Amino acid sequence: NERAKTMGLSDTLFSNCTGLPKPTQYSCARDVALMLKSLLRHRLYFNYSDIWLDEITHPDGSKTTLTNTNKLVKFYQGCDGGKTGFTNDAGFCLAATAKRNDMRLISVVIGEESSSSRFKDVSNMLNDAFSSYESILAVDKTKSCKDKVFVRGAKNESVSVYPKATLSIIKKKNEKVDYSVEEILYDDLKAPLQKGAKVGEVVLYKNGVEYLRTDIITNYTVAQQTYFDAFSKTLINW
Repeated sequence: NERAKTMGLSDTLFSNCTGLPKPTQYSCARDVALMLKSLLRHRLYFNYSDIWLDEITHPDGSKTTLTNTNKLVKFYQGCDGGKTGFTNDAGFCLAATAKRNDMRLISVVIGEESSSSRFKDVSNMLNDAFSSYESILAVDKTKSCKDKVFVRGAKNESVSVYPKATLSIIKKKNEKVDYSVEEILYDDLKAPLQKGAKVGEVVLYKNGVEYLRTDIITNYTVAQQTYFDAFSKTLINW
């Protein structure tokens, strides 16, 4: 429950570790979407999430076939993850994600009357969103920030830094938006710095209002300058 609060799950309370019905336990479609969004940040998840069929071979040679309960990974273009669920209280539920081009979407339904209706409704929502919206890449985490940062006492004083995450703007296809990116770099950084150390923030503005932000981090360890490095630099300057 403490973790849920840090994720912004304002309408979720866990009373057990299974998710099965228990008094006082509850959640909602929005919070389930946030849980799936958090899971999708782990790339290892996609090594398994879009497998449709798998097989277990037992010691006696017999085999058991496993089928993914999320049928959309087979039947919906771009679907590569998600989870089904059912209890008498919650009905038929589905949280699914799909990606086309550079846009990833998450769709969640709860309380459906049948298994087929949950797949149909999620597919319809994804279809509507893919046809109506588009993604604009504003900040690419694979590209270094415009400015380097000065790190006091570092072997290389000027260090290239990168956004921690890629930031994109989701907009309607016929919508005109103005966006800008601000890089805020910290002053008085001191070596050594570990790989992934936070050295600033990138803020993305949409129509003049803050839309998203992410940390600026070092992509490698910033080593501390040794006495030999300092002596060599002095000789070169002299």
